[in-house]
Amino acid sequence: MGRRWYHPVLLRHVPVAQRVFVEFGVEDYSEANTRFLLVNNNWTGLVIDRDEQAVARLARSRAGLNYGLRAVNAFVTAENIDDILKSCEVEGEIGLLSIDLDGNDFWVWRAITVIQPTIVVIEYNPLFGAERAVTVPYSADFNRAKAHPSMTYYGASLKHSVGWANRRVTRSWAVTVTE
Repeated sequence: MGRRWYHPVLLRHVPVAQRVFVEFGVEDYSEANTRFLLVNNNWTGLVIDRDEQAVARLARSRAGLNYGLRAVNAFVTAENIDDILKSCEVEGEIGLLSIDLDGNDFWVWRAITVIQPTIVVIEYNPLFGAERAVTVPYSADFNRAKAHPSMTYYGASLKHSVGWANRRVTRSWAVTVTE
């Protein structure tokens, strides 16, 4: 059920009032951060991905049909994320926010004002190292493959993500390494 195992462990220690999640960058949802919560813990949620065909398949999948997962096709930017969430009627406190955009992860997280997640899972770039607080400059049309041929220029460093989390999140947070 997805690639992540830490949610059950984390949730034993972090009280979550709203069993609602938002995740973007899910592709076909087979390796999503929130799949375990949806299937095993009766959470509800919204997933957003820019791949129109993947979102259509997801809407017809077991997760979409049997569990009521809402899947939306959109290219997420700092400018549109709040509007997307509002149009999907997702506002206020939620249990978990998962961001895996392969580029503008930090900038989109920073732009979100309409939800207050208890837990945040965000991809970081381990190649930036643990000592420096750095992030790629924001570009609404960021494309990891076009940014550098190695596809290693994206996201933010762990130190940068931790620093923002300490300023932004009031309860708890988690960071995941890129795969």
